[in-house]
Amino acid sequence: MPGPPQTILGEVYAAPPAIANGPAVPAVNARAELIVVAGGPAGAIVVVGALADVDIPGVALASRVVSVVAITLAAFTGRNVSGAVRFYMVFDLVALPADGATPARAPIRVEADQTFSFGGPNSRFTTGYTWASSSTDITLTVAGADFLADTYTFA
Repeated sequence: MPGPPQTILGEVYAAPPAIANGPAVPAVNARAELIVVAGGPAGAIVVVGALADVDIPGVALASRVVSVVAITLAAFTGRNVSGAVRFYMVFDLVALPADGATPARAPIRVEADQTFSFGGPNSRFTTGYTWASSSTDITLTVAGADFLADTYTFA
């Protein structure tokens, strides 16, 4: 079942240019694939790819691939449901990297059983948006299923 609607803004450029160049209007088809309806003389529908995992309300996760395309995150709210300090790490990637990877932004220290938020004007991901719960603060050490994802808002 697809998650809440997501807005992805941008231009689409394709060959030949007359078919799909112009403003992009994203949508999700029946197979939960992200599609883009683009302008041009005839219009076009371009399947960009499968949407990333869908959050299940009330189920904590250790990591999540949120987007497999470039995206700007306006805000994310989540909660550390573990009994220990965890570090929210984000990666400009389309898959979770191996332990030892360095996050794309400074990690957010989240105390046990606390809510946190992330996002803002510098939250542009040019490749994809993936997050993880880490037990260490400098490089990734994937922790358990410690984060509940409450809301995502895309700019």
